[in-house]
Amino acid sequence: MRFIDQFFRLYRQLLRSHRLLPIEMRSLGDDYLKSEFRRHKTADNPVHIMGFLLEWNKYLHHLRDQLAGGNTDHYRGQKMEETMFEKVCPAPVIRC
Repeated sequence: MRFIDQFFRLYRQLLRSHRLLPIEMRSLGDDYLKSEFRRHKTADNPVHIMGFLLEWNKYLHHLRDQLAGGNTDHYRGQKMEETMFEKVCPAPVIRC
């Protein structure tokens, strides 16, 4: 399967899964998802593409696992690992 086919298939699956989230989480998730996919749809580095698809697939499976019971009120997300947090937020952050 070509990258672009995988890309849009995953994009559609994620948007469908977001439909089961509470409205506030869905709105935030959809906006973030759309902006990330928009930024990466012209990527040409194979390593970057594979990493992008891998991480979003992990998120999709995690989301589906948590929503499998049908009770969307209990979706809690997941605590971000310290190393991943540092990659996303390089600037010092005050934690409460």
